[in-house]
Amino acid sequence: MVYYLKKYIDEELTKSVPPHYFSTLLEVVYNVDQESFEKLVVSLWNSYEEEELYFSWISEINRLFLKLDVKPSATWHEVSTKYHQTYFSLINGQYLIKEISDLVPNLLTNWLKLACASQSLFAATAVVAWNEFFKGSLDVEKAEQILLHAKKDPAQIEQNIEMFDEIVAWSKTNELDIDHRLKWAVEKVLDLQTSHLLVVGMAGNGKTSFLNSILGGNIVAAPPSTMVVYRNSEDIQISEITEQDTLPVLSLVDFSDMKQEEEVKTQSLVHFEMPNKFLVENRVAFMDIPDIDRSKDYPFLQLADGLLFVLTATTLFTDRERDLLLKMQEQVHNLPVHFLLRTDSIYHEQEVAKIVEEIRTRIFEYFPKARIFPYSTHNKSSKQAEELSDFIQVALHHKKLMETRNKKVLFYIREALTYLIKRRVEIENEMTEVIQWKEDIVSKLNAAVHQLSDLEKEKVKVIQSSYHTIKEDIRLDLKMAIPKLVRDCSALVKEDSDFRKIHIELNQEMNERIQNYIQHTILPRFTKAIQGWIELSSEEFFLSQDYLDEISEGFDRLYGVERLKLNCDFKVLDDWTRDANRLSNGIQLETMNILNRSTPSQLVVKSAGKLFGTFGTNKTVLANMYQKLIEKEDYEKLAATVTNQFILQFEMFEKGLERDIAMFFKESFSALHETIEEEQQDIQDKKDTLKRLKANPENYLDPITLFQVRLLQNELLQKEINMSPSFA
Repeated sequence: MVYYLKKYIDEELTKSVPPHYFSTLLEVVYNVDQESFEKLVVSLWNSYEEEELYFSWISEINRLFLKLDVKPSATWHEVSTKYHQTYFSLINGQYLIKEISDLVPNLLTNWLKLACASQSLFAATAVVAWNEFFKGSLDVEKAEQILLHAKKDPAQIEQNIEMFDEIVAWSKTNELDIDHRLKWAVEKVLDLQTSHLLVVGMAGNGKTSFLNSILGGNIVAAPPSTMVVYRNSEDIQISEITEQDTLPVLSLVDFSDMKQEEEVKTQSLVHFEMPNKFLVENRVAFMDIPDIDRSKDYPFLQLADGLLFVLTATTLFTDRERDLLLKMQEQVHNLPVHFLLRTDSIYHEQEVAKIVEEIRTRIFEYFPKARIFPYSTHNKSSKQAEELSDFIQVALHHKKLMETRNKKVLFYIREALTYLIKRRVEIENEMTEVIQWKEDIVSKLNAAVHQLSDLEKEKVKVIQSSYHTIKEDIRLDLKMAIPKLVRDCSALVKEDSDFRKIHIELNQEMNERIQNYIQHTILPRFTKAIQGWIELSSEEFFLSQDYLDEISEGFDRLYGVERLKLNCDFKVLDDWTRDANRLSNGIQLETMNILNRSTPSQLVVKSAGKLFGTFGTNKTVLANMYQKLIEKEDYEKLAATVTNQFILQFEMFEKGLERDIAMFFKESFSALHETIEEEQQDIQDKKDTLKRLKANPENYLDPITLFQVRLLQNELLQKEINMSPSFA
């Protein structure tokens, strides 16, 4: 029966069956055949993984094992492995603490009870680590006994690197990247072929000269403004490793000058790669930091495998140097310290030997294992180079390299988790500040919209007013000139005129005079005036663009990048110029009926002309009648009609000015409104994100806490038992 049931389970035919359904059966099988029991349990376990009833299964199997009388001599390798796998799947960051807090204590209790010899230490460290973070949830007496008597576990650097990678991956899914310097440091820790030697010294002790003598040339110009790591490489490449990114650096001098001018809030580090025979032959990288007598704590010193302190023959080893070295050893526990004595000014070996012994006496109490190497930059002999190589090999390359590197990985895991906790707080604060800043920007953008609107109204007023003045001047001119032009036609009436048709001739002449006056006087005057008006408009438009450029630059300074471009459409001026040229080319007016109207006076005169024009007698009276008619006629209506006919096109042009000026500013309005909409949307998105962060902090903090539990367990595996985690 067990065989067939296991077959059904393995074929996933029972994964929807509630786990408690199998409890009684499992108890019976346990009492009959424990080997079959284990195989059945593992099959059920596998079938429920990643299914809806998975947590129910964990609770049920935990309850069952707590109930069963499991003999200490029994071997449960497969079940122990499932407990191991399940525990780490629960604390890998995908579950909240409240989701697993009821499951883990019983799970760990059973795992410790069932763990085979190869897993007992893992189970014990898991129990102690969990209980450190969740006090009183477990009985740790048995686990502590296992830890007390367990042999030191070999360095588990692979599982620690795996954990670091999981933390990096988790941070990315939460839209947050781990400090790039930490990732860079872990990458260098994993390079087991290269040791890192930290070279330090007080100002004036000759550290720079020593490094240049090894690296070649004047590579190190002065004490650096931050940590610099010199490593061998086929090509020269200098990079600045910051919290956010890796940036190229042209030269150390430029970098140092730049950093001295900047207000550096966080320490970056510089990675200097170059071909160097000494570095590659000795499998070493040099770490250089600012003179320690004027520096504070430096991050990433943990990367160092050893410290070389540069001394001079004149100051030997002062109390201040001792205190600073002891402080650095507090930052990097168990860091081997050795000394390099600069002997450039000493020419006798006996005197060098005497100084070395004096220094040895001074340092022995504090650094009993330290070695001292006399070194002169003037000595170019191969013997000194070989002795220095031997000195470095002994100082750095030791049998416990893997173990120390594993401790460094654990250190950087802890730093990464601390960084993530700090960044969570910083992100909330930064997001709040960004929201406030963006709201202020939106307020300024809205003010800019009002300023642009006022500017548009101002330009409409100035440009329309100027054009209106030109148009009205022409209107007034025509109203004044047309009556005079018509009246002056009275001089054309002579005694010998043909009075039968003179009214036709006079009407034609009057129209021609009006047309000629418009073509040769009014239109040239308009052309000149409109050119001036376009120049005025152009100047107003360019002043507007300059004003908007200032607004754009102001916003770009606020943004720190070129974000806002307020462009105007100068094609409007081209359109106006084209239209003005068209209007200036001439306007053909309708022929006006000036003397052929049916007014009483005109009827009388025209009738008399037709009647008496056939007689050859004296026509003086008739001529006088025509002259008086022309001179005394009211031409105000005529002038208004001609003027209105002429002005009509200019008025149509004038009516389009406000629309055209709006077109001139349209792109700037669009740019402002689009930016406002983008910022408002971004503000709302950030408010929503901030609300989610504050509403459910456990979504972020719980996975970090569980990573901390795993970290403490890994530290316990290295026998670095610290029962009070620094960030619990």
